[in-house]
Amino acid sequence: MKKKTISISQVVWEAIVERGRFNETPDDVLRRDWLKLIGKKRSAQKGRSVKATVRMRANVVDGKLQILFVGGHPKEWTLPASSDKTALKRVREEAFAFGNDNGATEGQLAAISKALNEAGYYVHGKQQRPAR
Repeated sequence: MKKKTISISQVVWEAIVERGRFNETPDDVLRRDWLKLIGKKRSAQKGRSVKATVRMRANVVDGKLQILFVGGHPKEWTLPASSDKTALKRVREEAFAFGNDNGATEGQLAAISKALNEAGYYVHGKQQRPAR
């Protein structure tokens, strides 16, 4: 399936991030919540696994998230206080965008979240969601 790029406002982006579940992409959220395409899975999910063609490393060192694709340029983000969920979500989404730009698989994107979680930078979970 060919990917398309769209521009959205910050308000729409924040709504997508807020509705997202652990390890979901914006595409997953839009499919489920707004387009009601729950039964229609993406081609990569039709029983075949997608294997990474480029190795990636994600680590948190000295308050910085570092991502390296072997043979590519590394990128790092200074992490906010672990209690600043809005800023932390922004860093995570920037890291996901960097991963997607470098051809990251779902598993590699999950590794980014895992690196953040293991370092104590939790974004998801019922205790972090605001009461409605």
